[in-house]
Amino acid sequence: QLVEEPEFVALVRRIVVRFPTQEMTLLVMRITTHMLSLQLGSQTEGTEEACAMASSGVMENTQVFNGDTWELLLEAMDALVGSRGSDSGRRIVSRLDLLSRLEEEWENILNKTDAVSKLIVKTFKEDTERILKR
Repeated sequence: QLVEEPEFVALVRRIVVRFPTQEMTLLVMRITTHMLSLQLGSQTEGTEEACAMASSGVMENTQVFNGDTWELLLEAMDALVGSRGSDSGRRIVSRLDLLSRLEEEWENILNKTDAVSKLIVKTFKEDTERILKR
């Protein structure tokens, strides 16, 4: 499989650095989250690093979150720091200060009055607060 190749994780990390758009970071976050959840690949720490970098990029590049993007971000954070996460994933998230940034984004969503934000709060409140307690 492609994900078993040692160069694959290095490639997705380079993609995040070279193409830090919302679309590319979201794609890499989705791929690496999937790899972590299925325990694919032999370079778990590198995959965690790529997932965290992509998650950071998604937060930096998303002006307005929709439900799908917020859900993917929560899945990535759960793969890194949740019950499926590892010590190395938690260290990476801490180093990049991702939980504080996630909390800031959550506060922004909570303070909005539009229908999409209200739906995100209603749908993802419990999951978001669980991840933020990590």
